[in-house]
Amino acid sequence: MNITKLAENYSVSPQIAVQDIATIKEMGFDGIVCNRPNGEEPGQPLFDELMLEAANQGIDIVAIPMNGPEVTMPMVEQFNQFMQQHQRVFAFCRTGNRSSIIWKAALAVN
Repeated sequence: MNITKLAENYSVSPQIAVQDIATIKEMGFDGIVCNRPNGEEPGQPLFDELMLEAANQGIDIVAIPMNGPEVTMPMVEQFNQFMQQHQRVFAFCRTGNRSSIIWKAALAVN
């Protein structure tokens, strides 16, 4: 995984695989945000597959899918609520860009 740390409590990466969730937990993250929609590209795991493994690993995961760089206020509110409930959050999308955009948008409204 190519991880970019944006804050002490928030890091982003491109698409993860199901087996990466155990590593994410070992790294000390207690929450995962998925910012890509299901079926965006062939071969990406479905959110349900990631959610099942996250449950097996004892780590929370939420889907806040973004189609392109547009962020809505409900997305930001959901993101902020998830961030407030977790110590360290790991977010991903196809490239990591949308996960960075939603974080910046959340900072702008706080």
